[in-house]
Amino acid sequence: MSRRKGTAMGSDGTRIWHDVWTENTVLMAERLFFWDDTKSVCGVVLFPAGKDVHFSRLRTLIKKLVSDPELRNQYRRELRFPLERHYSDYGVFPEETSR
Repeated sequence: MSRRKGTAMGSDGTRIWHDVWTENTVLMAERLFFWDDTKSVCGVVLFPAGKDVHFSRLRTLIKKLVSDPELRNQYRRELRFPLERHYSDYGVFPEETSR
């Protein structure tokens, strides 16, 4: 199984981090992490493997997460930083392994 990783950072500091795994066919899992300056409000939106997520949808979701505290609360999860150290492998979240 091979993996490619990509990151992007918006002007507001929002990070988009996605990973792509391949094994005969492309399996794609995307994660959208978010946090505030103090890292007291943080979480992650998990997109299931194989789900087609376009950048425009991610951008819309980022805008909603910034403006809607209830949506942030829906995806709120305690995170460990730095993200790259703790969440670089697929399957670290229970939802990723229960297909």
